[in-house]
Amino acid sequence: MDYALGLLAVAVGFAVLNGANNGSTLVAIATSKTSLLPITAIGLLAGGVVVGPLMFGTAVATTLSSKLVDATGPLGGRTFLAGIGASSAVIAFLAWRGLPSSLTLATVGGLGGAGLAAGLHLSWAILVLSALMALLVPVGTALMTFQALNVLRAASSIFGNQELDRRGLRWFRNASFVLQSAAYGTNDGQRMLAILLVALRVGRLGNSISLPLYAFLAFAFGIGAVFGTRHMARGSSGRVAPADSFQRSVASVAASAAAFLGAVVGIPLSMSQTTSAALIGAHATVGARRVRWEEVGKLAAAWVFTLPAGVAVGAAGSTILGWAR
Repeated sequence: MDYALGLLAVAVGFAVLNGANNGSTLVAIATSKTSLLPITAIGLLAGGVVVGPLMFGTAVATTLSSKLVDATGPLGGRTFLAGIGASSAVIAFLAWRGLPSSLTLATVGGLGGAGLAAGLHLSWAILVLSALMALLVPVGTALMTFQALNVLRAASSIFGNQELDRRGLRWFRNASFVLQSAAYGTNDGQRMLAILLVALRVGRLGNSISLPLYAFLAFAFGIGAVFGTRHMARGSSGRVAPADSFQRSVASVAASAAAFLGAVVGIPLSMSQTTSAALIGAHATVGARRVRWEEVGKLAAAWVFTLPAGVAVGAAGSTILGWAR
């Protein structure tokens, strides 16, 4: 089997899945009850897929493509196919059940399980750190958003006033989403780059991604986001806490800070996961009862389920591909 070609095809499909799963969630949150058009938001996120790694590096893609599992040679290519296939299967199952999910946790779990089954070296440190950060960073992001909004409320009598300057609010909202788009490309979106890096390595085509490949991935991501946005009302992270435009913008900034932090240490984080947590923190400032805790429980259950499910399905997929050689 030509694993390089297979991985290239998977990379395109995975980019569409990222757009439909994560991109559409972020677009739904950013455009709810605002003048920001969904197509504009999708364009900004797709641009972040290109600009993020070019400006801030590809540390997360490097972690996924070579540090988490030793994905060198044909065996590495087969393992990556199994791992990405496993993560896609887990996400598809959760979507079928109408549950929120973390594509990042599914990817880490799928690659880890596939690597274990294939007998490749697995970095347990990265796997455990990814799991811990997936738990702790959203909690920290929620607390940071909660505290930031309380400080802003105490420092300015304008906050919460219906006479809030609309032009200033619009500028802040758009700027926060531009920042979030760049953060997405710097961290969360680099799952797509990791597959391309492995495909290039397996096919002996080099170790760097050209600008046309970046642009093609961004296009595939945008296509997925366009289709996914139409169905994002059901199971959207925005159902957790329907905060107002200003609160959502502060939540976006907090989620972006978390994504950049993860990129510094090379650990992937789910932007939709941290944004959901930030929204919880934002809306808790106006009363914990206003948070839809039933939806929060669904989010937490899905996140807890995703990593071990990814490991199990990844191991099974790797074993099956090994038999089929």
